[in-house]
Amino acid sequence: METTSPKVPQLAPEQILRAADYVELVWRMQSNEEDKAALATFHADGPELARLIGEFGALLLADHLTAVPEDVRRL
Repeated sequence: METTSPKVPQLAPEQILRAADYVELVWRMQSNEEDKAALATFHADGPELARLIGEFGALLLADHLTAVPEDVRRL
């Protein structure tokens, strides 16, 4: 019987940055209109956002991503 390892998502640095920005925005309180508008922009992507956050979460859970690299933050 052959076993296969689970498929690990591959995200581009820009995707990692976008997912991290979304998580940060959701984590903090959206107390001003700018934050609320930014959150609405993310939510407008619907299924694409859900897929991205799912893959980002899978990388975190699989210990393939432990922090957003500093060089990605500069993009």
